[in-house]
Amino acid sequence: MKSGITAHTVVKNEDRFIWFAINSVLNFVDQLIIYDTGSQDQTVKIIKSISSPKIIFQQFGNQTADQITFLRQQQLTRTKTSWFLILDGDEVWWQKSIKQIRQTTKTAHKNLWGIITPTINSIGDIFHYQDESAGRYKFGNHTGHLAVRVIRRDIPGIHLKNTYPLEGYYDATNTLVTDYANKLIFQQSGYLHLTNLSRSTLPKDKAISRIFKYELGNKFSKHFEYPEVLSKKYPSFVPNPFVKMNQTTYLKAALITPLKKLKRMYT
Repeated sequence: MKSGITAHTVVKNEDRFIWFAINSVLNFVDQLIIYDTGSQDQTVKIIKSISSPKIIFQQFGNQTADQITFLRQQQLTRTKTSWFLILDGDEVWWQKSIKQIRQTTKTAHKNLWGIITPTINSIGDIFHYQDESAGRYKFGNHTGHLAVRVIRRDIPGIHLKNTYPLEGYYDATNTLVTDYANKLIFQQSGYLHLTNLSRSTLPKDKAISRIFKYELGNKFSKHFEYPEVLSKKYPSFVPNPFVKMNQTTYLKAALITPLKKLKRMYT
């Protein structure tokens, strides 16, 4: 198995951010395996507009939850590099972060199985972020807005198990890879996670079913530096990512936010 990183991406109706997600990692991975599962917006057009020999792109029709897990297993099987990166269409990396990932995988000991990264979660719009107190992911001693998106490919018996969106990567003993706290390392910098925003230009009733989170987040400071790719020139058919929340969204969020904060205090 050769050294390097292969990105795995499975998308459906993700045209708002997919261009930025792909291009944020393209120069730092060896291959991207991208599967589309029946997009009806501009997602396919956008992916096809990115010209790179690194990209393997296939289109599938609508998939069941079990079939999506199967597709992720297929991506794992096709991966010939020693590491893989799970890249969703709403994840945009800073260059510093993905460079550090690349360097870590080059020098990693065999006992390192995964890399924990923090995420900054936009909410309401791209100008606001969710408070860290809302982050409940836990890996070893680390809790918060966290993810393990980079995993070693040559873990003995590594395979996928369970149905999307609860699928996970397991070893030969059927133990979840992320349960091995002593085999994970924490990296200080991560990526901008846009999962709480509308990810498609399609009307909500036609886009993939996702729960839109109404919440007033913290405003990014004027000195905040967004991932570099968000300032790059992009094709005219790629939606502008810098769109403010509308008045209706703001009012709903203003009503719900105090209740959410109270709930977090007692759970």
